[in-house]
Amino acid sequence: MKPLRYHPEALAELGGAPNYYLLKGLISNGDELQTDLLEALQALQTEPTLHPEVVQGLRAWRPTTKYLSRIARPYNK
Repeated sequence: MKPLRYHPEALAELGGAPNYYLLKGLISNGDELQTDLLEALQALQTEPTLHPEVVQGLRAWRPTTKYLSRIARPYNK
């Protein structure tokens, strides 16, 4: 299993995400966001080909009605 790499802009955006989702009323606390994020990252890491290819060489966990951003992972065929 390959380690995940994070885009610097994604890491910066993640810092403000709990407040954003709390203010929108989509989560009740930051732990909920962390749990959902870790679940998505684990799924991408363990079964990357189950997720749609959004551009060549990049698969993504889908955005949902709760979370508007995609979590993406480059992969090698």
